[in-house]
Amino acid sequence: MRVIAGIYKGRKLEAPRGDAVRPTTDRVKEAMFSMIADRVPGAVCLDLFAGSGALGIEALSRGAAKVYFCDTSARWVRANAGAIVQGPQRGQGGGQVIVIQADWRRAIARVAQNCNEKVNIVFIDAPYKLCEHYPYMLEALLKEGVLADGACVVIERDAKQEGYLQALPPTLWLAKTRRYGNTAVDVLA
Repeated sequence: MRVIAGIYKGRKLEAPRGDAVRPTTDRVKEAMFSMIADRVPGAVCLDLFAGSGALGIEALSRGAAKVYFCDTSARWVRANAGAIVQGPQRGQGGGQVIVIQADWRRAIARVAQNCNEKVNIVFIDAPYKLCEHYPYMLEALLKEGVLADGACVVIERDAKQEGYLQALPPTLWLAKTRRYGNTAVDVLA
């Protein structure tokens, strides 16, 4: 796994190994960021289920101002953000990194409590088995007042799991969707 564009392009990212882990492939990551490219520079981002931090670090590499990395285990995102964002290229760009070790409910509440600014982009790359929880995650983002006007939510999911789309909150709509083999990427606005 690596950063594919921006100031950290080519930098390797560490990730846990095993069947329980499903890192975003470079192909899907490139497609995802091409769908939201104009939104990233200067953005405040929330990377729920951050895992290795690959999506948030990619956003920082492409000019995001700040990323909240949230996961129940922050080991990998701390290692990667420390090595890449806080590393030797620190003075050459990159934004602020905030790591929150908590489940998605507590993480959204903490971002809402600690955030002076609203979030422009939310990445949700949850384990595929949590797809039925997406409507609750979206409701929490809205209820807690985390989203800025015009914010987008980028969801990576199993292409077969489309049921959550029928339960979208009325203030969010499906702006774009793309399929890449067994993976689908939805952009909600």
